[in-house]
Amino acid sequence: MKSKIKIKHKISKKQINMLVLLGLIIVVVLCIYGWKCGIFKDIATLRSYIEKAGFLGPLAFISLHFLQIIIPFIPGGVVQTAGVVCFGPWPGFWLNYIGIAIGSITSFALARHYGQAFVRSKVSQEVWHKYFRWLDNGKIFPRFFAIAILLPFAPDDALCMLAGIANITWLQFLLCILIGKMPVLLVYSFAMLSADQLI
Repeated sequence: MKSKIKIKHKISKKQINMLVLLGLIIVVVLCIYGWKCGIFKDIATLRSYIEKAGFLGPLAFISLHFLQIIIPFIPGGVVQTAGVVCFGPWPGFWLNYIGIAIGSITSFALARHYGQAFVRSKVSQEVWHKYFRWLDNGKIFPRFFAIAILLPFAPDDALCMLAGIANITWLQFLLCILIGKMPVLLVYSFAMLSADQLI
């Protein structure tokens, strides 16, 4: 199959590996610091530290969504759960929404700027082969993407990167992310609230 997708820029594997290594070092350092300070002792202690951090707490959490772009093996579900548990259902919802929106837009922008080589280095071979055949279809992929964003277990980060090299406009992408993620995160936040009340 001949693809109409153009590779605008190339990014080397060495550069990508350096970014992954840098992100991993940051995460490890933060985890060690948190462990030594007793931040991860229990949920109450963690929430207390977050409250003391003031605006830096939410800012750090939103930044964690960015790390998912650099470090693909950080599970998005774990980050979203941490947002609801640490900040509460409504603040957690908004922080997750803002973080996911910014992270998704960044993923899309990076893929559109660096092209296919960058995307292939970030998504699994399984995901690539599963969705690549739809990328050139300007009618099917935008519709598929809009539906997939509503599904709780869809590979959102990978799909956002694939969208960056697909025939989908910036406006279509933004509408899918800014509108589509809201109901999913609302349901997730209330589900976490119910679970918290049962504990």
